[in-house]
Amino acid sequence: MDSRQLPASLLLVLLSAIWSSAHEGPHDVIDRLTATIRDEGLTADSLFRRGCEYRALRKYRSAAEDFKRALQLEPESDLIRLELLRLQLRQFEAVLVAAGDTAGMQTVAGGLLGRTEPLLDSSEQGVQAAVHALRGQIYRHTQRWRLAIDEFNAALQTHPREIQWVLWRAEAEQQLGHYDAAVAGLREAAATTESPVLQAALCDTLLAAAGQASDAKAEHAAKWLAEAGAIIDQQLARCRLKSRWRIRKAEWALVSGDAGQARAQLLAAIDELDARLNTPRPDPVLIRDRQKALCLMPN
Repeated sequence: MDSRQLPASLLLVLLSAIWSSAHEGPHDVIDRLTATIRDEGLTADSLFRRGCEYRALRKYRSAAEDFKRALQLEPESDLIRLELLRLQLRQFEAVLVAAGDTAGMQTVAGGLLGRTEPLLDSSEQGVQAAVHALRGQIYRHTQRWRLAIDEFNAALQTHPREIQWVLWRAEAEQQLGHYDAAVAGLREAAATTESPVLQAALCDTLLAAAGQASDAKAEHAAKWLAEAGAIIDQQLARCRLKSRWRIRKAEWALVSGDAGQARAQLLAAIDELDARLNTPRPDPVLIRDRQKALCLMPN
C-alpha cells in the first residue's frame, strides 16, 4: 500500500478514511477485518483499515496501535505516517483544545508541526495537500491566523474543492479582519462547488463584513449587504424549512437599521423552531438556533 503509487482519486478516498460499505458500521468492519487478520495474517492494509475504523469510534489508543504496526510493515508509507499525525491532531483537539490549555497546546503543536515537515516533501500531491491542511488546523487552534491561511492556501492549490479547508481559511481571514479575502474565497468556492454549506458561509461572512465596515467603507458595505440579501431572499423562496434563513434575514435587517423587520423575521423563525422542537428528542442545533433568535430580538 505505497501511497506514492496511488492514483489521486483513490488517495482521496483513503485520506477521508471511507472504508465502510453502505451497510456496515465501524463495529462490523472491525470484526470483519479482525477475522481477516486472524485467518490471513497481518498486513499493512488490513491494519490501516481497522485503525481508521477505531479512529471513527474515538478508540484512539487502538487506532494508534494499528497504525504503528502497519507502519512497521510498510515503513516507507507516507499515507500511514499522515494518518498517525491526523490521529495525534484528533487527540490534541479532544484533550488540550477542549480544555483550553493554551500552554499545553503550544507545546504539543510545536511537536506536531515538526513531525509534519518530512511529509511536505512527499511525492504524492494528495499527501502534501493533506499535510498542509493539517498544519493549518494546528495554527488555527493556536490562533496563528496568518500562518493558518498560508497553509490552507497551499492545500487548496491542489484540491480547491475541499469545503472544510475553504471554511477554515475564511475563518482565519475573518479573524484578521480580511473580509474582502474571505468573501472572495467563499464566493469563488461556492460558485465552483455549488455547495449549500459554502453559500450559507458566504452569506454569513457578507453580513459580518457589512456589520463591521467603517464609515469609510460604507459603499462597500452596501454591496456586501445587497449580495447577502439576494442570497437570503433566494433561499427563503426555495426552502421549505426557513428558520435559519429567517434568522439571517433578521441579521440583514438589523445591519440595515430595520428593527421592525428583524423582529418579524425572528418571531416567524421562533414559531417554526418551536414546532420542530416539539419532539421527545429535540435537535441541539435547533435549540441553538432558537437561542440565537432570542438573543438577536431587538428591544
